[in-house]
Amino acid sequence: MKQQKLNSNENSQIPWWEENETEELSQLLGKCGHFLFHRPERGRMQEKILNILIQQESITQKELQEKFSIKSGSISEIVTKLEERGLLIRERDVNDKRCVILKATEKGRETAKIFLNKEKGKNLYAVLTKTEKETLKQLLKKLVDHWYAP
Repeated sequence: MKQQKLNSNENSQIPWWEENETEELSQLLGKCGHFLFHRPERGRMQEKILNILIQQESITQKELQEKFSIKSGSISEIVTKLEERGLLIRERDVNDKRCVILKATEKGRETAKIFLNKEKGKNLYAVLTKTEKETLKQLLKKLVDHWYAP
């Protein structure tokens, strides 16, 4: 009789061919979770700023502040968050060192494209048929029930 090869964890009873499948499913669920947690529509003002940056290429922080009629501290906070996420960069104006010019990064342009395509953004599951959505819901419920069972 041929002996069954098990994964690297000797206590596990998962055959090696199922371990790869488990890892792939975990990676896919992780990507879905990451997208849902970090989806762009979570910050409306950030969305507006990115949309302006892809339309105008660049804008000063002062112009943004005036455009939205918000306080300088508020615009600074929003811009800092976008910068920390790698969605825009700040540069000093070569002609006026007091001016800060904002430009979208490549990641910022990609994120803005998601904003611009509102139909996809509003319905995250539009790619699925009604039957597929129901099946997905049933499968996710089954996993959650299993994972959180006492």
